[in-house]
This record gives sequence, C-alpha cells and structure tokens, in this order.
Amino acid sequence: MPERSDRFRLNLFLTVIAFLITVTGIFVTIIIYQRSKNIEVSAQVLASEELTLYTSEAELSARYTWAGEEVTHLWKLRINFVNSGDKTIVGAGDMRNILNDGLNFVFPSNTQILKIQKEDQNFTNTIVYTEKNQVQIQFPQWRSGEYIIASFYIASEEPLDENPFPKVSSRDIIDGDVVVQDISDRKTSEPLFFIDRSPRYLSIAGKIIGWITSLTLSVIFFGLFITGCISGIRLIKMAWWKSNYLKEFTEYLDKIKPPLTKNDKKYYTYFPYHLPEKLWDGFKGQKITIKEPITPFDEKEDAITIIIVSLILFIGNISIILMLIPA
Repeated sequence: MPERSDRFRLNLFLTVIAFLITVTGIFVTIIIYQRSKNIEVSAQVLASEELTLYTSEAELSARYTWAGEEVTHLWKLRINFVNSGDKTIVGAGDMRNILNDGLNFVFPSNTQILKIQKEDQNFTNTIVYTEKNQVQIQFPQWRSGEYIIASFYIASEEPLDENPFPKVSSRDIIDGDVVVQDISDRKTSEPLFFIDRSPRYLSIAGKIIGWITSLTLSVIFFGLFITGCISGIRLIKMAWWKSNYLKEFTEYLDKIKPPLTKNDKKYYTYFPYHLPEKLWDGFKGQKITIKEPITPFDEKEDAITIIIVSLILFIGNISIILMLIPA
C-alpha cells in the first residue's frame, strides 16, 4: 500500500487542478456577466459576388436585364443577421428597447436594392424597404442566437470600388450595438465550427474553457508519462533484484525473529522494499529500496477526488469536441 504522504500529495495535486479550473470558471462567468450588460446584433456578410462580369475583349459585349429592365452592375450578397448578444431585443409594446420600428441597414448611396430573398430564419420578422438602398428589419421579439439569412440583389449604374456592404446609419438599440462583419473571405477549406453557431459569448467562453482544459489534460498526461517511466524503471529494477536475491531473501524471511506470519512472508515476498528497515540487518544480499508510485484508488477519498476532477475535465472536453465539429 502507498504511504500516507503519497496519497496526500495526490490529493493535493488534484485539488490544485480542480482549484485552477474552478477559478477559470469564475473568470469566464465574470466575462459572461460583463458581456450580458450589452445587447448586440451582427450583420455577417457570408458571400458577395458581382453577377455581371464583363470580358476584357473589346470585340465582345454583353447586356444584362433584371425583370425586363437593363442593369449595368448587379451584385448578390448573402447576409446572416443574428442576435449575437445574450438579451432579447423587444421591437413592439411598452417594453421595447429599440428607438424605431426596427433595425435599419443602409447600402451605398449609388446602389438600389432590387430583391430580397430570405433563405432561412428561426423567428418571426419582416424585412421592408424604407428607401431604394435601405431596409429595415421589424420584429416583435428577437432572442439571443436567433437569426435571418437572406440574399440581397444590389444594382448600380457605375462600377463599384468595393463590395456594396450595408452600414448602420443610426443607433437603433437602446444601450446596444449593431455591427457589420465581413466573413466572406473565409477560405473554402476553412471549416465553420459548430460552436461558432452559438451566441458569441458562449462560443468565447466554451473555447476558453476548452483550451484551458486541453492544457490541463496535457499536463496530466505528461505526469502520467513520467509516472509510467518511473514504474518501468521500478519493474526492471525489481526483476533484476528478484532474479539475483529472491531465493536468498525468501529463506531469510523464515529466519527473522520474532517469526513473521505466513501472510507477512507472502506480502514481503511480493513487496520486499516494504520490509521494515530494522529487519534488513541480517540479510547478506543487496537491500532493495524503491519509492513506489502513487496508486489513485487505494482509498475511497482518492476515488471520489478522481471522479470529481474527471467530471470537470469531461465537461471541458465537450467544448473541445464542439470546436472540432464542422457546422
């Protein structure tokens, strides 16, 4: 059996790990709490392309029409409007927390919105035209994580120096923000992870916990590797000693006064390094001294500690797994 000091060091080591993870959880909770004071809607540009591409050959020309009318330059933008905060935005009634009838988005002044095509949504809303280049998203309630994915067909008479991304002309949310994010340059081979589909504060918190847990596991695995190496050295040393001295040692156990019990002899035969120091004096062979490695499940308290820490690490690993699953 391991010495009491070994079990104490094990419990101390695991307690420190649990403490560090707990402190990390508190830190992340504070971040989430601070983050919860803000309200935010993100307009994420998923893709942007010009549908009217002209050839450089002077002898070749092309004409494009939209609903029977000629258009010079036509763009298609896919935009994901998502409540990236953690509070519900109320758009109607006495509890509303927006200043206008909805959230306004303005495209460049030299453009015109020809068509809006919704592709996906998970809450009730309406996108209305307020100007030829402006739209407004109206809704009764917009909860955290809810989204609208829509395609916008934008026309312009002159070529544009940059993509016709929407902008926010006013602060429509009380104590909140509306931001436009360009993620259209994401590489095709770069996956969009499942955890990134959750609200941003959850995504950030999950990644922080996940990576800290991963680092903790790395430390633990390194410690287990060292323990394994020590155990291997112990086994080699034990095998060498038994091949040279076990027979002599077994005979010596029969001569010890006062006589050892049968169970004690059997135990010391398996674990000769546990023989008390004072009983080695009469042994003519080489004494064996081995510091036995820690065994986690020697006592009930150790098992409970292992289970609790393992549960914490398992929860952290879920975050790592979610980061590796493409959405």
